[in-house]
Amino acid sequence: MLATLLHPAVVAVEAFTDDPDAVLFPAEAAALARSVDKRRREFTTARVCAHRALAGLGIPPVPILRGPKGEPQWPAGVIGSITHCAGYRAAVAAWSADILTVGIDAEPNAALPAGVLDQIALPEERAWLDPLLRDGPAARPGSVSHGIPAAHGIPAARSGVLPPGGPTAGPGPLPPGAPADDPVVHWDRLLFSMKESVYKAWFPLARRWLGFEDASITIDLAGGTFSVRLLVDGPVLPGGVPPGRGRPGNDLSTDLSTDLSTDLSTDPSAERSVSPEPQAPERLTGFTGRWLARNGLVITAITVPGR
Repeated sequence: MLATLLHPAVVAVEAFTDDPDAVLFPAEAAALARSVDKRRREFTTARVCAHRALAGLGIPPVPILRGPKGEPQWPAGVIGSITHCAGYRAAVAAWSADILTVGIDAEPNAALPAGVLDQIALPEERAWLDPLLRDGPAARPGSVSHGIPAAHGIPAARSGVLPPGGPTAGPGPLPPGAPADDPVVHWDRLLFSMKESVYKAWFPLARRWLGFEDASITIDLAGGTFSVRLLVDGPVLPGGVPPGRGRPGNDLSTDLSTDLSTDLSTDPSAERSVSPEPQAPERLTGFTGRWLARNGLVITAITVPGR
């Protein structure tokens, strides 16, 4: 389920139940010394998913400890993300040479507690969210006119399936309408999940806090994608030229899956359009991501391919 939202270079492992016989590394278990049983079970299963994701990259499992800000500390050369909620745990991992950053989040497909939406949503986000909420959570993409375009022209990233046992042929991009398989979509919870994924993708690059108010999100209701505009200065990106900058009009916030490979022998002019002159390092300005509502969950993911 999660893998359909991710770049093919990302290994995704998910679990819908907890294994009572799952074992952590001693250093991981030490972090749970004062935790209640619920926290122990979700942490343990999520870490086992992370170990299996590393195995999918050919890396022997190692302890994945918490960093100073609570972030998972992955082995050198690896980027990853972990999420867990009631009835679901998942982890993803990729080589940092292939993927610049990744962030995932899963939430129950249920309304947010009272007052939470006011704390996380910007006025511009309420402009598209409130019509959906007025129609009720049962409003499905394309089923009711909300005065909002079903799609905002946000390109969907390539997707594929990489199960724990190794790569297999992926199913390809989700067809229109497929992101909302559940009979209802709680759009406020989906926005919350998107913002969680934004932070998880942001932190490995910036190494600093990003508040709910620091990123503005718009959604493609039918296409299963969302667009993120950062409202604070992003970090300087390694490599100078973000993905997609080889062609006019493309930037990091609108095209994260461009394939810049071109046969220069048959198109001499391609070098000018695909391989731009070296530029000064550029700052992160936004993300694109994908979402789905399925099996009682809303799941969001952001993947930024490497150079």
